[in-house]
Amino acid sequence: MDIKKLTRHLSLDKRKSFILAGIVAVLAVFIAILLSLGGDQDEGQQAAAPGTPRDSAPASPQVPVKERYDFERPAAPEPPPTPATGEAMTAEPAPGQPAAAPQAMLFCERFANDADAQERKARIAFIGVRSEVAPQDGGGFILKVGPFASRDEARAAFKRLADAGLTKECRLEDVRP
Repeated sequence: MDIKKLTRHLSLDKRKSFILAGIVAVLAVFIAILLSLGGDQDEGQQAAAPGTPRDSAPASPQVPVKERYDFERPAAPEPPPTPATGEAMTAEPAPGQPAAAPQAMLFCERFANDADAQERKARIAFIGVRSEVAPQDGGGFILKVGPFASRDEARAAFKRLADAGLTKECRLEDVRP
């Protein structure tokens, strides 16, 4: 039977009833889907009695949650340098003491504007690596990552950045603290 013929034979009240029933059915399905997606699983597991099929079903594998960046605590807090009692902090080593070991710094990605550089810096911060944006001579901005205590630490950080798709190429340089 054709739908046009069916609608001609139905009164206006019956058509409204069918439309209303269809809308109610769609809403009921939508609510059922939302309820199945939401809800706290812990509450549902506590409510189930022991020995129910839920308890006997094999548990789904637990996927570890990736480490999240904590804005309250930096990823690698560095203790502030404190001078010994009565000594002033100086940039130069005391006579007879060796110079401070050089640190490694990664110079990555050049950006035309500050907004793009700051966006990349924020994405790098989410994986727990320290970085800063510095203006360049002649315009533009460069992303400096580090400093790191050694070149090996810098290489490991570069690998993390590359694996996360945040950079493809960096220049590794030694810098004095």
